[in-house]
Amino acid sequence: MGLCRDITQRIESQKELKDSEEKYHSIFDYSMDAIILSIVNEKITDVNHAAEELFGYSKEEFLLLSRNDLIDSEEKTEHIFRTNNKLKSYYQVELNLRKKDGTKFTAELLSSNYYDRAGNEKSVTQIRDISPRKIAEKRIKESKNRYRKVGQLISDFAYSCKQDHEGMYKNEWITDSFFNITGFNKQKMLKHGSWLFTVHPNDKKIAVNQLNKLKPGMTSVENFRIITNHRKIIWLENHLECVEDNGNLRLYGAAKDITEIEKAASELKLNEKKFKAIINNSSDLIRILDKNSEIVFDSPSSTHILGYPEGSLIGTNPLEIIHPDDRDLVKSDMEEVYKNKNPGTPTEFRILKSDGTYLPVESVAQNMFNVPSVKGIVVTTHPIQQRKEMENAIKASLNEKEILLKEIHHRVKNNMQIISSLLNLQKEYVDDLEAINVLQESQNRVKTMSIIHEKLYQADDLTHINIQEYVEKLTNDLMYSYAATNVNPVINISNIKMNIETALPCGLIISELVSNSLKYAYSNDDDNELKISIKKFGDLFELIISDNGVGLPETLDFENTDSLGLQLVNNLVGQLDGEIKLNKNHGTEFKIVFKELQYKPRI
Repeated sequence: MGLCRDITQRIESQKELKDSEEKYHSIFDYSMDAIILSIVNEKITDVNHAAEELFGYSKEEFLLLSRNDLIDSEEKTEHIFRTNNKLKSYYQVELNLRKKDGTKFTAELLSSNYYDRAGNEKSVTQIRDISPRKIAEKRIKESKNRYRKVGQLISDFAYSCKQDHEGMYKNEWITDSFFNITGFNKQKMLKHGSWLFTVHPNDKKIAVNQLNKLKPGMTSVENFRIITNHRKIIWLENHLECVEDNGNLRLYGAAKDITEIEKAASELKLNEKKFKAIINNSSDLIRILDKNSEIVFDSPSSTHILGYPEGSLIGTNPLEIIHPDDRDLVKSDMEEVYKNKNPGTPTEFRILKSDGTYLPVESVAQNMFNVPSVKGIVVTTHPIQQRKEMENAIKASLNEKEILLKEIHHRVKNNMQIISSLLNLQKEYVDDLEAINVLQESQNRVKTMSIIHEKLYQADDLTHINIQEYVEKLTNDLMYSYAATNVNPVINISNIKMNIETALPCGLIISELVSNSLKYAYSNDDDNELKISIKKFGDLFELIISDNGVGLPETLDFENTDSLGLQLVNNLVGQLDGEIKLNKNHGTEFKIVFKELQYKPRI
């Protein structure tokens, strides 16, 4: 007896279960994403191969971990998991996870909870590494921010506009820098449909023509002005490119602020006009020489100064029209300018005119090879014919005056010598010894002044004399006059020059004091000595006259005396604004300190 039971349904259920498990394992094992099975809030129960690859743990190591062990310690997940556990629903979240080696990455988690047959709550979590996507998103965001920032900061703006059915161009987009530049807001531009409402009225035609002439594939660049919301005028360089889009024309544009460039160009044009005006009206020859010393630019003044046709000297060497006797000098100076690249010193020479005569000129050269617009030697030549004529006239006049002045000194000297001779003759007709002495002293004073004029007549400098030569001559004449053959003169004077205003009173002082020594100081001994010293300390002169004679009386007050000679000395010292001191030890010594008298230059 047998019992048969229909198990077809069970067989089919088992087959379906087997198929379902095979599908599950196929998905589980070969998924590109990591899949982790775990008991909720407890250990991991299973992982697929992708999870091992992603985290770097083996399956055995995973089974010792919980799901929370894979989450970065800085993540705050309590709220997420508590909410989703309470709802017991499928959820999706982005979290920062860590691999076995500590590397942190951003992952997208797809997780759901379920209960197994035993009633245990379990979780299936699918994990996908989205770090590359996050990095890309971050870069895109940064790029957009940079683009927006650049659009706000740059002084240029970009835009696109599309032609409508009426043939008018309307802005599709424009960078924020347009609003920063112009001061208008977006509502204002939307009202007009295009930014061209800002174009200067006088330049409207330029801007509109630039749009209308464009065909697909064409580009255009135009300069025109716009007026900002603050009534400021700005020059733009507007670049446009035309493309066809579904039968409509679209323009892509970029406008650049060239206000400063346009201003500089305008000033450059103005300066160029000024430069041309200066060059054309200059009374000097202005030339530029190239590296071969040939003229590459010759100012129009060359025509009216030298008589050559305008431009006829370009390409020639300027040495060809310089006087043969002056060429070596000019050539040497020019070589110095080429070599040292420094401004040359003014050079005087003669230049040949078209009529065959030579014109005296003065020229200065400047090396300007480092200036791109020049790249040569700039030579400025100034005619000096009138100056030369004046210089020659002045030289001739000075020569005449010097000759005349020397002749005056010579005649004054001769006249004084005549006076001296007359005094000498007068002595022969006088018997009184005192009168003879007076005549002798007067004769010596005249000789003292006569020697000054004699030295000036013989000197090249008509305003100063060599005081050493003067004192030596004066002393010798005085010794001869008084027949002082037993006196040894010692003159110590360095190479000092004095003007005639100072030398004359100084010479008279020396004459008086030396005369006194020669007349009264010495006995008939042979060791008689007369010392004269003149030294200069800064702007002060020190004159010392001393003798080793009998000396002056102790009761003599040389500043208050009846002696005409000493009175004259005191007056002359005062005239020199000097000081005089007397030393009576071991003879007589007068020390006088004075300054050189300053007079206005002679006309």
